[in-house]
Amino acid sequence: MNRVWKCSFPFAPNANGEEVEIKPSVAAKYIVRLAGIPESSVKTLSPVDFMKVCGEILSFFGASTGEG
Repeated sequence: MNRVWKCSFPFAPNANGEEVEIKPSVAAKYIVRLAGIPESSVKTLSPVDFMKVCGEILSFFGASTGEG
């Protein structure tokens, strides 16, 4: 839980409370920490690849992007 406190949650519920909204800057922090890669490498990810990784991170927290 200490890591969550340092990074925050990578998502927030949207207005209707049924879906979540990804927090890209927080998700990027998780990618850096979990993958052990520099932030500069995260910034080179294509939008599609970034969203795929975000989906994996969200699934860890039991959240979903609503896709698939």
